[in-house]
Amino acid sequence: MLHQNQRTARNQARRMLLPAWILVFCSFACADLAQSQQTGPTAYMQSDTLCGIVDLTNGQVTLLGTNEFGHGLAEINGTLYTTDDNTNLYSLSPIDCSPTMVGTGAVAVYKIGSTASGLYGLDISTLNLYSINPTTGATTLLGPTGLTTVNRGIGMSTGSATLYMAVGDLSLSGQPNMLYSVNTTTGAATLIGPTGIGGIDAMVLENGVLYAASADPPYSIYTLDTSTGTGTPGAPTPYQITGLAPAGLIPTPLSLTFPARNVGTTSPEKAVTVANVSPASITISNIATTGDFGSPSNTCESTLAPGDKCRIKVAFTPTQPGKRTGGLIVTDDAPGSPQTVALTGTGLGPGAKLTPKTLNFGTQPVGTDSQPQTVTLTNTGNETLNIEGIASTPPFSQSNTCGVTLAAKASCTIFVTFDPSSKGAQTGTLSVTDDAPGSPQMVNLRGTGTVK
Repeated sequence: MLHQNQRTARNQARRMLLPAWILVFCSFACADLAQSQQTGPTAYMQSDTLCGIVDLTNGQVTLLGTNEFGHGLAEINGTLYTTDDNTNLYSLSPIDCSPTMVGTGAVAVYKIGSTASGLYGLDISTLNLYSINPTTGATTLLGPTGLTTVNRGIGMSTGSATLYMAVGDLSLSGQPNMLYSVNTTTGAATLIGPTGIGGIDAMVLENGVLYAASADPPYSIYTLDTSTGTGTPGAPTPYQITGLAPAGLIPTPLSLTFPARNVGTTSPEKAVTVANVSPASITISNIATTGDFGSPSNTCESTLAPGDKCRIKVAFTPTQPGKRTGGLIVTDDAPGSPQTVALTGTGLGPGAKLTPKTLNFGTQPVGTDSQPQTVTLTNTGNETLNIEGIASTPPFSQSNTCGVTLAAKASCTIFVTFDPSSKGAQTGTLSVTDDAPGSPQMVNLRGTGTVK
């Protein structure tokens, strides 16, 4: 990893060597080439002089334009960001990576990264972590990482709920970069383990896999185990990649939690923003929900242009008490389709469960009572169950210990007997009427009357 003045000089030298016709050709043709050359999960990449799309499985790069920044890429709310050698934050066009200045911070960050909820930067001189305002570029000190002398292969992650950092020490010759998780409230870094990679310049999470770009030749894409830090070699890539960020159709947030509400009632809507962070249009073929969740409306057209966003509204209508889970599923022609947002909520109310579901009394002489068999009524909900009635049909009878209410998670017992008045097979039902979903609950009863 070069120091900042060395990086600037190298950038200037490389930009002088780029023929103008390559850049003109790339601005028109590279987005079309991406579909034919790349088949796996993809990400935006930057080197010290270029920006493009890299296939994370085969290492192929489709160039989109020039890039004068080497301090990493970040993505939040469907927008790409980078920083320069000073204190300036830029947003990048998803089509050709052309920069637009956002604003200036108080600290020149050496590397940037992001989670679904924040943009962050590392100050190489103090090793402090800063949050970066994506609207103004302002930097706010979070705290020290606790690391020392980290100036070899510094990489920060994008696209994951956890902020990861891979750092090395020039004083430790031949030692691999170490993978850390970073507390985005305090800035403190916690060691996960050695990567086995000499240097890492960038990381991105795609499809649940953390990918890393090596800082030393031969340049390659690795996968990292987020529990141990261990790196597994992947495909070679033609460039030293200094920044990676998610590409494709990106939903924000990646999960929604709804407040607890009564069973059978519908919550206020929450919104998911879907952004096309890619150089080509994306066709959306279907939007669906699973579980106790619905999507009453959305602003998504069938085709989403590069850089465009749309909103999908989601509501929660619990059908049962307790924790409820589901998903918002967007099907499209982008890599990684379908994109899924995890949905959770809690239903409030009583629940009623009868066990077993069937009682068989076998044979019983006509005019006599069988030994009682038991059925257990359990309130599986999180509120009191109000019992309106318990009944059985002849020739079956019942008695019980249940009363008129049953506390949450409590149980009571129902005793059922068979008193046949005629011979032959006979059936009946035990029913419990209450204020839980699915009332009345039923148990099937059967037995056979015999004559002595």
